[in-house]
Amino acid sequence: MNDIAAERPSFFEGEVIGAADLEQIMVYVREQSARHLLGGHTWGIVAGLQLLEQTAPSGAIDVYLLPGYGIDGYGRAVVVVNPLRLDVAWFNGQPTGPTQVWIRYDQGATRGVRPGFQVCCGDNDAFSRVAESYEVEVGNLSLAKQQSGISIAGEAIADARTASRMFDDAGPVICDGSVPYQDMPLADDTRSRWLIPLGEVGWQPGTPGQFVTLVDSDPTKVLHSRRLRRYAGVVGENFYAADGLIRLRRRESGVAGIVDQKVIDAACGSGDLADPSHDDDLENCADGPTPTELVWVEGRMRVTDDVRVLAPGRLELRNAKGTSYFPPTAKGSAATFLQRTDHQAGPANNADLAVVIGKAATGNNRFLIQEASEPQEPTPCQAVQFATLTTRVAVLDNGNVGIGTDAPDQLLTVANAGGDAFIHLHDGDVPSDLYLGAGEFGGVFTTANTNDLRFRTGGTDPTDDAQTRMTIVSTGQVGIGTTTPDPGHNITLHGKTRASLIARTEDPHEVLVAATSAGALVASNTAGDDLRLGADEAEPYVWIKANGRVGVHHSNPAYNLDVVANTGNAELRLAATAGAANRHMLVGAEDAGVYAGSHSEHDFRLKTFETTKMIVKVDGKVGIGTESPTQTLDVRGPIKLGYFGQYYATGGHLNWAMVPGVVNAVGSSSGAGWTSTHNPSTSDYKIEFTTAFFVNPPIVTVTLVGSGSSGVMAMITAADAGGFTIELSSGEHAFHFIAIAER
Repeated sequence: MNDIAAERPSFFEGEVIGAADLEQIMVYVREQSARHLLGGHTWGIVAGLQLLEQTAPSGAIDVYLLPGYGIDGYGRAVVVVNPLRLDVAWFNGQPTGPTQVWIRYDQGATRGVRPGFQVCCGDNDAFSRVAESYEVEVGNLSLAKQQSGISIAGEAIADARTASRMFDDAGPVICDGSVPYQDMPLADDTRSRWLIPLGEVGWQPGTPGQFVTLVDSDPTKVLHSRRLRRYAGVVGENFYAADGLIRLRRRESGVAGIVDQKVIDAACGSGDLADPSHDDDLENCADGPTPTELVWVEGRMRVTDDVRVLAPGRLELRNAKGTSYFPPTAKGSAATFLQRTDHQAGPANNADLAVVIGKAATGNNRFLIQEASEPQEPTPCQAVQFATLTTRVAVLDNGNVGIGTDAPDQLLTVANAGGDAFIHLHDGDVPSDLYLGAGEFGGVFTTANTNDLRFRTGGTDPTDDAQTRMTIVSTGQVGIGTTTPDPGHNITLHGKTRASLIARTEDPHEVLVAATSAGALVASNTAGDDLRLGADEAEPYVWIKANGRVGVHHSNPAYNLDVVANTGNAELRLAATAGAANRHMLVGAEDAGVYAGSHSEHDFRLKTFETTKMIVKVDGKVGIGTESPTQTLDVRGPIKLGYFGQYYATGGHLNWAMVPGVVNAVGSSSGAGWTSTHNPSTSDYKIEFTTAFFVNPPIVTVTLVGSGSSGVMAMITAADAGGFTIELSSGEHAFHFIAIAER
């Protein structure tokens, strides 16, 4: 036989039973009850034992201890059967403010004589009893004053929570302090104290002192009073559902208004299975009506460690009534659940964690990830509420995914109501970054740092650079068919035999930009089409016609090169270099005529076979046969005149000048280098040179013209270097003149 846990009396016929035997029965029953109460339960308040504030007719605050039942750490029952009004005298000496209130087991002996018709036997008719009661204590007490400690194997332990370390220094701490295997106090032991906390009352010292309400002074004090209360719990590993259902629910139900039978039925009936709202919570299975779930938690639940749902179980989020999925048209029937689904089939052998949303009969079911605003000031005893819940991610049952929106209209929609919307891909090893988004100026597809942006097609390896078809380097150059575009050009096209760019319309019309083995090419790629070069929003300025003619500002050129002015003059400019001081040649057309010449401070030359044949100097002198003319016109060689070239220009050793002119009959004429005057009362005509001849008067010839001039003679009556006078023999007549002299 090992240790003796308890001695239970055993009787036989004819035995004389004494008081000690009967007392042993009470000890046995009492200890077994205590061990049961501390084994499957923990010490504390079982029911009732509330502290209730009430206002007395005098206006003072009274505090009552209401009936209830509790168990202390020795397994002793503490029972209050009648309300107890707390005495203010108990609180004398306590400081101002909340004061803790405790209750503990107490007992006392009573004696008496049995009532009867006759007392005949003296002390034999007397009896002794033990009156079990309680005692109320107040004050903020230390652990040593709250508990007397326990004894295990004859060894005292001051703090029952360390009982497991009596024989194992590394043993756990038993936080509830309920130890069913302790040495139980003797029945008459009144020194073993174990206080059960009931809460706090408001206290104000004085003469006399008085209670003050906790509710009106500070609501947090009421909560602190509630936290001090210690309720009994349940200890065990297995909880067996009697009919397939374990329910965790509040014992009390709040009731507003007058308490009558209907109010009570309404408050308590809504949670009972008899309520029709639970019709969908029971199923007719093979073993009879069965609840749909084993455990119901009817209220909020806190978990301070992992929650594990083993496959194929799932965590479901249903509507407020807990409706099942069927029928699919039922309101709120499409549930959301989280489930692990291991597919051990095929080469993948996938292990999946699936978030499943049901298909809605109308509209969409959505799986949302939302950002909550700052919580609103909570209403007592209500769930936390938020002013706004902003959707950051949405998954619809049609497969669309939204980031920054709860209504994606494509398989993936990214939105940002507050500004630009970007997707950021980052490789921390390189590092490299890719941004895809929509910004202030439209769509954006860009890299960060100094990375290239590469586009690949073909192949099965997205990292294979051989599949790169286009590259945009960080400095802005674009390479098509190459990963190293020429840094001197914005776009570089590479091809094995031909690098080309084709732009096509539906008509069809095509333009081809290409580099081939024959050289560079820009051309219309459709038979009969012109090649047009334009600017200013595609307005064409140059036409290369299908017949090969080129028009500048002219869509239908009549010549191989046809240049028409858009505004101002039509000009063709040739320059040695772009600098302003370099040599420029201009060929143009304007309203007054056409022109060609130097457009800079340089000579204008006409050449054949790289030899200058004619030159116009900057100072205006023209040389023919010489590059250094000394006169306005310097001709080195003979000059032929006349329609058929039958005349030769005069020549000599002197610098001769010739001034020709035609004078009308009125005499008011002028020409290049001369003017004429005539007095109508005479037959004299005076010719004056704008620039006088050098020294001598010129040689003048006069020829009369017009009808009536036959037989009229013209005589030069006066001549000098500045002009001459002609006198006609009769009348007024027009005439031609030529004046030749050294100048």
